[in-house]
Amino acid sequence: MSESSKAKKPTAAMRRKWKRFLEAFRKERSLTNACLAIQCDRSTPYKWKTRYPEFAEKWREAYEQNIDDLEAGALRRAIEGWDEPVFHDGEQCGVKRKFSTALTIFMLKANRKDKYFLEKQVAEMEAAEQLRRLREASTQLDMELELPEAENN
Repeated sequence: MSESSKAKKPTAAMRRKWKRFLEAFRKERSLTNACLAIQCDRSTPYKWKTRYPEFAEKWREAYEQNIDDLEAGALRRAIEGWDEPVFHDGEQCGVKRKFSTALTIFMLKANRKDKYFLEKQVAEMEAAEQLRRLREASTQLDMELELPEAENN
């Protein structure tokens, strides 16, 4: 099937269904729940995505917005934390502010790879050590190769 025959012009009814799906997808943040909300099969949006580039772009935008929201929520939990109830003898007696160390680490690694990505730092240190050893070996070899000439003079 050629590319031009795959890209069809959507009907007004199809656009309304897309709009309902995308609204549900943004709200639910779940493909399955968005499909349930508009009563379509889970495979339907994938078919639309294949057939209609316009829908594919709108779905990508909605997906990116959901990821942005997820990232903002993770950042909020890492920086601002959340209140967790404290209990004594089965009764709530207060709250304790909790922060997510794991989220903090993941966010730093994702956004400051050069600084916080340990595996990369280790690889760079190993490469630097290998380079240092090669230079030492090269210097040693140069000295050994120069030695016979010095003895002949």
